[in-house]
This record gives sequence, structure tokens and C-alpha cells, in this order.
Amino acid sequence: MDADDEHEHVPTELPTSPLCDGSVCDWEAAERMWHGIFHGLDLLDGQQPKPKVLVTERLLNPQTNRESMCELLFEKFNVSGLLFSGPSLLSLYGSGYITGFVADIGETVTTLLPVVESYIQNVHRHENLLTGSGVTRRVMESVVSSSHHHHDHHGHHGHHYDHGGGHGCSEEQAMYIKNLACTKENLVQKQPQVDNVHPSPVVTYQLPDKTTLQVDAHLQRSWFDFFFSGAENGHSPALPELIHNCLSACTHELGRKCSLILAGGTTMATGFQQQLVEELHALETNHNQKAHNQSWKLVDVSDPSFSTPLHDLLPWIGGSVVGSLKQTRTHWITT
Repeated sequence: MDADDEHEHVPTELPTSPLCDGSVCDWEAAERMWHGIFHGLDLLDGQQPKPKVLVTERLLNPQTNRESMCELLFEKFNVSGLLFSGPSLLSLYGSGYITGFVADIGETVTTLLPVVESYIQNVHRHENLLTGSGVTRRVMESVVSSSHHHHDHHGHHGHHYDHGGGHGCSEEQAMYIKNLACTKENLVQKQPQVDNVHPSPVVTYQLPDKTTLQVDAHLQRSWFDFFFSGAENGHSPALPELIHNCLSACTHELGRKCSLILAGGTTMATGFQQQLVEELHALETNHNQKAHNQSWKLVDVSDPSFSTPLHDLLPWIGGSVVGSLKQTRTHWITT
């Protein structure tokens, strides 16, 4: 096997998500995903003990969806136990709190969740408005050109360039770029570039399949406008107003100095937290001119061991906490 043949066997395609609006809609894709996980952990050979699995699910997930997940994992993968929990609640636990207010900016569902002593007080869900999918659409619209890496049957490598604005990439590629923009990883050009082809500054990203996409450098400003200037339809309040209204409605339950936790990869964008805090403080000052102290405090989830905040890892951290607690043993679903 030569180098080119070996390279062809390296998986480079972006995975297809089995989720639609936060719930599984493609069960074949979900089964392939679980198979890859169990195979990677060597849990399919029957030599390892049957694992227990903690599954995160959207709030108000249909009962039929949960039943299908139980059937898949118990019958296809022979797990010994299942526990379901919402990622927003796990993010609260991952931050070290059991009481607080979680603003979880998901890809298709944004959840504003007040929790007191692990009990959810109310649910505010905003689907397909102020969510990561809105940012994904803006990334797609910001692509100005792309180049596709290829090699012919003679083994010669090259690039094919496509120029033209708008919708220059797939949704999966846009989500990948969005994650890179948050973590600032894998940038081919860290500084915006200007040339004769692109009079406006662009930033270049490289995808796993070696495709490079040039994106309008003003993407982040457009990204922030989406959350802080109201939704695209012009009728929904901006994110700071939504959070402020929800916090004001549950001040009695949460107390006068509740903890505010931001979760979701979208909130990791540079400057996102700072602008949100400034606008929340301005809203609270305008709402109550006599208030000298804000009624909430933003929880800092940064860790000196990591180069980026841990917002995207909070559900994983919370899941490890819940899975290790003796108090949750009676909550597991078993055969």
C-alpha cells in the first residue's frame, strides 16, 4: 500500500448529525454513531463488563424518543443501565452549583433554565431563533470562496477554486468553521487578508478533507448582531433581554445574587461574555434605578489548565459528577 492509498483510508468527511431540533430524527445515523463509540472503547467484543450510559436529551423530549433510545442501547449494544438528563442541568452541576440560572445556547434550541436545589423551576425554550443554527446560516452566507484539494488517477495533487459570495459551503462545513472560530484553532491565516480578488478582508479556514474556505472577516460582528440586536425576524427580543426577563421573573426563587452560567460552544466566542454582561447590567440598571448591585453573578468556568473556557465541556463534567453519585443509583433504568 503506497502513501496515497493509505491516505485515502483516513476518514476525513464531516459526520452527519442524527439530530433535528435537539431530538434524534435519523435512527440509522444514531446507531452508526453509537457503534463507533462502543467500537472505539472495545466494548463490542463481549470481554468487557456491560457499560452504563448517561444520555443527554433536550428538555420536554418526546417519550417515544426516549423509548426508542432505550430499545437501541439495551437491545443493540447490551448496556446494563441508562440515565437520562438535560445538558443544561448538567452544565449547572459541571460549574459546581445545584442552584443557579443556566443560559444554554444550543445549535437548534436555546434553553434558559432556573434551578433551585437541583429542581427546575421553569423552562424557557427558544427554538430556531437565538440559537447556534442562526450563526451557522451566517457562516454559510459569509463564505466568499473555496478551494478543493484533489489528486487525479496519476497521483498528482492540486486545488480547484470556486469564487462567489453566499452559501459557498455546506451546513456541516459551516458548523465546523463556527467551532474553529470559537477556539481559534486550525487557522491557515490568523490575520485577515486583503487581495485583488477579495477587496474585503477574509480569514481562511482548512477543513479535515483539506478544503480551504475563505470567510468574510466581519463574520464575528454579524454573529454578535444576531444575538444582541434581536432575532432575524425582527420580532423577538435580543438575548440579553430574554435572560433579563427570565431572571426578573424568578428572583424570589433564585435569591438576590444567583449564579449565571453560560453553556454551549457559541458562548465561547471572544467578547461574547463581556458584551452580554454589559448589556445585562444596563438592562437591570434601567429596570431599577435604585439598584446599586446586580442580582446575579457570572460564573467564571475558565481553568488555567486549558487555553479556552470550558463552556462546551460543562455537560461532560456535570455528567461525570452525576454518574459517580450514590444518590443517583436509584434513577438508573436497568433491564
